[in-house]
Amino acid sequence: NSLNGQEMNLVLETAMGVSAPLPVAVAEAKPTLLSVEGSPTEGFITMAGTDRLTVIRDVRGAGEPAQVEDLVVVRATGFGTSASEIASMVMKIRDIEARIETVSPDPAAAGVVQIFIRVPVAVGSGDAPVQMILRSPTGQTLTSNTVTMAIE
Repeated sequence: NSLNGQEMNLVLETAMGVSAPLPVAVAEAKPTLLSVEGSPTEGFITMAGTDRLTVIRDVRGAGEPAQVEDLVVVRATGFGTSASEIASMVMKIRDIEARIETVSPDPAAAGVVQIFIRVPVAVGSGDAPVQMILRSPTGQTLTSNTVTMAIE
């Protein structure tokens, strides 16, 4: 019973009146983990409470690798922050489930959500793939893109 690919009419109604119908195509929800500008795979993942990226140390000094049990912030879009959406969310680092501490709107970017997660002990070191799995209210499993973060 998916509406994906179907066209619907969007009508805006306010105290001032009603808009003309605007045809829109319905697209399937797609949770997306954000990447660093200029990189299709390096995740926009920071150490909690800082703007330091979880990257391999380099001369730019833009960040540092995360360590096990660190609290990191993953930025994402394509879903909301309702209790039911958060309850159905799983974050994985190297296919190991990471504990979600909290999820909140990013105050610096409209439509972006901050997911605070703990780096699991068993995750190992090096560049690690990060992915989100979200179960929709209809029971459909939605899988995000994969980004990477550095762990040491």
